[in-house]
Amino acid sequence: MDHAPHALTVDASGLLQEDVSCTSCGYNLRASPLLSACGECGTPVAASATDDLLQLHDPWIAEHARRGVTILILAAGLYAITVLWSFVYGYFLLPHLVFSAWQYAGQFGSGIVGIVAALGAWGLTHPDLLRRAGTRRLIRIAILIALPLPWPFAWLMHDNTFSSGSLWYLNTALYYATDGVGAVVCLFMVRQSAQIALRLPSRRLANQLSTSGYGFLFSSLFLTIVGTALMLWLATIWHESIDYKDLETSATRILLNGLFYLGWAVHGVFFLLGFWRLLQFRRALNRVLPLCDQHRSSSFKR
Repeated sequence: MDHAPHALTVDASGLLQEDVSCTSCGYNLRASPLLSACGECGTPVAASATDDLLQLHDPWIAEHARRGVTILILAAGLYAITVLWSFVYGYFLLPHLVFSAWQYAGQFGSGIVGIVAALGAWGLTHPDLLRRAGTRRLIRIAILIALPLPWPFAWLMHDNTFSSGSLWYLNTALYYATDGVGAVVCLFMVRQSAQIALRLPSRRLANQLSTSGYGFLFSSLFLTIVGTALMLWLATIWHESIDYKDLETSATRILLNGLFYLGWAVHGVFFLLGFWRLLQFRRALNRVLPLCDQHRSSSFKR
C-alpha cells in the first residue's frame, strides 16, 4: 500500500526543521537551507531531505524490514552450518560410516535453509517496502517456484534406480542445476535489500549490500555451473569397468575440482562479507525505529 507523501517541515527562511541525516556522511542537516549543500561532504541537502526515508514513515514499515532481514540472517547461519556439515561428512566421516542416513542431514539442512530464506525474502516484499505490485508478484512467484524445484532430484539421489552409475551423476547434475534457480530469487533480494537500504539515513550501506550480495550471487552461479559440468562429465564417461583411480588423476577431473574449490573459497569470502552486511543492515534498522517513533509523535503534536 502506498503512503501519502510527507511534507518536510521548513521554516520561512527555507531551513529544515527536522532531523534528517546526510545520505553520504550521516551529518545531521537540521537547520540547513534546503537548497544548500551538506557542510561536511558537500552533498545537496535536497538529495537527503527525501520523504521516502524510513524514519519519516510509521515505525511498522521499518519493523517489516527488520523482521525480514532478521530471518535472512538466521537463514545465513543455518546455511553456514549445512555447508560445514556437508564438507565434514563428505571428507572425514563418509569413509567410516555405514549408516547412510547421515547423508540426509545435509540435504535436510538445505531444505530448512531454503524455507527460512524464502520466509525472509517474502517479508522483504511486503507492500510497504515494495510498492510495485507487478514486481512484488514476480518475486513471490519466483520464490514459490525455486523452493520445491530441487527436491524431486534430491529424493531420486537415494532411490535404488538412481543410486549408482551414470544415472546418479546425471541426476546429481540436474539437482545442482535446479538448485541454481534459487539464484534468481537471490538476485531479486539483493536488489530489494539495496532499495530498502537507500531509505536509511546513510546510503553507503546500500552500495555495500549490493557488492557483497552480487558477489555471493555470482559465486553461487559459478559453483552451480562447475558442479553441474563435473557431474555431467562423470555421467558421460562412466561405465562399470572404469578404474576410480584413473578418474581421480584425470586432467579434466583435476581442472573441474580445482575450479570447484576455488569457487567455494570465493563464495565463502562473499558469504562472510554478506553476513556482516546483513548484521549492519539490522543494526541500522534498529537505529531508525526510535526515529520513526519520534517523528510520529511530533506529527501528532503538530
